[in-house]
Amino acid sequence: MRKLFRYIYAYSITAILLLCCLLAAASIPKSAIEENAIASAEFLAADPAVFHYQVENAPASIRDQYADANLLNIAYYFDPEHPLKSIVWDYYYLGDDLTANESFLKAVKENPPADKEYLRYWHGSLTIVRPLLVFLSIDQIYILHVVILIILLAALMYLLLKNKYRMEIVALSIALVMVNVWFVPLCLEYYWMFLVMFLSSIVAVKFVATGKDAFLDYLFLITGIVAAFLDFLTIEIITALVPLLLVLSIRRRKGQFEDSWKIMLKWLFLWGFGFVTMWVLKWLLAAVYTGQSVVPYLKDNTMLHLGLQSHISRPELILRGWLKNFFALAPFEYGIYGSIVLFLFIMFFMVIPVWSNRVRVRSKIDWKCIRLYLVIGVIPYIRYMLLPTHTSHHYFFMHRAQAVTVLALCFVVRELIEKNSKKIT
Repeated sequence: MRKLFRYIYAYSITAILLLCCLLAAASIPKSAIEENAIASAEFLAADPAVFHYQVENAPASIRDQYADANLLNIAYYFDPEHPLKSIVWDYYYLGDDLTANESFLKAVKENPPADKEYLRYWHGSLTIVRPLLVFLSIDQIYILHVVILIILLAALMYLLLKNKYRMEIVALSIALVMVNVWFVPLCLEYYWMFLVMFLSSIVAVKFVATGKDAFLDYLFLITGIVAAFLDFLTIEIITALVPLLLVLSIRRRKGQFEDSWKIMLKWLFLWGFGFVTMWVLKWLLAAVYTGQSVVPYLKDNTMLHLGLQSHISRPELILRGWLKNFFALAPFEYGIYGSIVLFLFIMFFMVIPVWSNRVRVRSKIDWKCIRLYLVIGVIPYIRYMLLPTHTSHHYFFMHRAQAVTVLALCFVVRELIEKNSKKIT
């Protein structure tokens, strides 16, 4: 019971703190952000396409200007005199026959009344974005996000290196490269889950490396809450599964793998509880504030994402989503150049080590450990299956959930092979 009360306390404090921060951000006067809102709208509208390619013909490089323009649009229409109403309804302007970019530009230039709502999400990232707009425009915020992610990645790698977890460094590096991580900070929509994932991973590795595993319960609970608050239906699962894989791998090294199935289920339950209930909390807040059911605001979008309004059969839709996301991974995304890189990688890291007898299959393989990694690695594909339409349409960022799969497979390979210390005579 004492532990249950601690969970409730941690949940309540986190949720209340996040809500207060969002209310504070909504209370910033519109005049304070107006200059940078205009600069941001002009930057986004410079390319009329809502999906901006950073690299030609490479979908993984797409910056989702539709999502970013709408988020900034909501930020602009927050009413400091009615902050609670603002964060409940998330009003914005979307003009007839105008793209999201054009609508945002017209909103900041002409101040038409808001005509749309985005009630189904918290849009908690405005807790950060709206204060930043006081000082920076969107293109400058992108640069800031590049710097922040580099610092966090360097901190995580240093922490792993300091504790001699070199295999984890290699595995994480491969996973991040394959999901085209360098494009992540160039779009607000993609950034938040990687921000939370890196922060959560740093704390998780620190806890497990110093023997403070008991605090991981609260870390996964809080991470789920924060992920729901910030997420825009992207790749929320990386905030749970990447830290989880790193922790399980480190515990494996420390000889603490026996209860890993049990603790995995516990941590995923805590994360899932935090994520789901925090999202539902937004809908309850909206229902209480408006005095009406919010189901009509959720129904159509939910049916669409679940693939229940598609003319394509569900199995075909699921398969299409899986394939599109798989082939969005690097190096498949980059044509002949990607093929050359893949060939060289296979030669230097697989064929040559085996041919030269530098590695061999382990004489004793822990299949229980491998099964655990594989179960975690397949979760992104289950996630894809549950929301097939969303997965297929948004593969240009949804493919990054496979960082979990790549990381898990790297750990599986480690369990299957070992260095061969015996010389060939």
